[in-house]
Amino acid sequence: MKRALGIIVLLLIILFGACGKRNAEDKSGYLQVYYAYTNENRNKGELIGSLDVPVSGDRDKLHIALAKLMENPGSEVMISAFPDNVKILSYEPKDDTISVNLSQSYRSMSPVERTVANACLVLTLCRFEDINAVSIYVEDALFESELTAEDIILPNYEETEYEKQLTLYFADTASSFLEKEKHLLTIGQNRQLVEYVIDELVRGPQNDNLRETLPKGTKILSIEVKKNICIVNLSKEFLLNRPETAAGERVAIYSIVNSITEITGIEAVQILVEGEKIDKYYLMSLYEPLTRDMDIVWQNNPDMTERVLTVYMAVNRDKLVALPVIVKANYTVSMEQNAVEAMLALKNKYGYFSIIPAGTRLNSIFTRDGVCYLDLSSEFSVEGETLNVPLAMKALAAAIIDTGNADYITISVEGDVIGEKIEKDESIILY
Repeated sequence: MKRALGIIVLLLIILFGACGKRNAEDKSGYLQVYYAYTNENRNKGELIGSLDVPVSGDRDKLHIALAKLMENPGSEVMISAFPDNVKILSYEPKDDTISVNLSQSYRSMSPVERTVANACLVLTLCRFEDINAVSIYVEDALFESELTAEDIILPNYEETEYEKQLTLYFADTASSFLEKEKHLLTIGQNRQLVEYVIDELVRGPQNDNLRETLPKGTKILSIEVKKNICIVNLSKEFLLNRPETAAGERVAIYSIVNSITEITGIEAVQILVEGEKIDKYYLMSLYEPLTRDMDIVWQNNPDMTERVLTVYMAVNRDKLVALPVIVKANYTVSMEQNAVEAMLALKNKYGYFSIIPAGTRLNSIFTRDGVCYLDLSSEFSVEGETLNVPLAMKALAAAIIDTGNADYITISVEGDVIGEKIEKDESIILY
């Protein structure tokens, strides 16, 4: 029985060059096949290596490569990455992709074992000049689609415990934004690095001025890394005790996403609850993997005058969501103007939509007797399938009135008034 592979503690992207750029036969009469190093012979950062396997005559080199991958190579330092009970049932090259159908035992391999086995399979087959990607099937069911050499992420094996500084993201005192906090931890070889990240988020910040972000009782059920995506499966408490504000859910979600994507090689995070995708958390969808968002992180940049404003985005055609944002305030103009410019700069995000028609410009703005008068360019009055001018006017009114400098707004387009003394309508706003 082949020895089980070591446990992930760090991630290292192994770039072997694009598939199909080099021939599988680097030497005449040889194939280059990838194997796993034994535990005793792993160097730091090296879990796999290649051996030149001799072939003779006109034998089917692809068939030989696959057969050799599943066998121990007779080396004192390397073994096959596949356990004895995993078999190749069939394979089929088509165009520039090869489909490899494995036995059901492949599913019983740990995520770490599968990661290393996949790496050996993909890197071996992609050295054939007519193969650019590998799809893996288990009993004819697709398991991994079109893996290339650039997709390979391997564990970085460590023989002993070591210290590592993790960058984590916790909530500020208002629980509206995130701040960075460094945690120095002793990392062992029996756990994945991402597990330490989630554990520290559950444990909470060390700084008394920061706040924990995860809902009470949240536990890790499983963690797996596929390609550049970390799949985090959390307990039902993450959903049952979720925040009930847009700012709160944003902080809870992106504390996880931003913290995990600090790990080299991880570019996105898929959050599951009890193994299921969540279509809606509070208002945000968790159905697709999320990439990091630094717009909600205090940068503490002395050259930047950071200020919080509230902007309003559309949830649907008759509801707005209030979102606090960090902006670089311009103190040479009024806060009303800062608020309008923040609204004009909004992009669709978090599953919400910018309600201001694209291309709208601010022509002029001033406040008198509690009324803020703003004149906008002609683009503002153009309605579209997802645009709603009356709702857009209410969104602008809410953002301006939140500055505390006006009670109403009057809007004109190129000098023609289209809305007078509009007030903030709380009935259509979700917080």
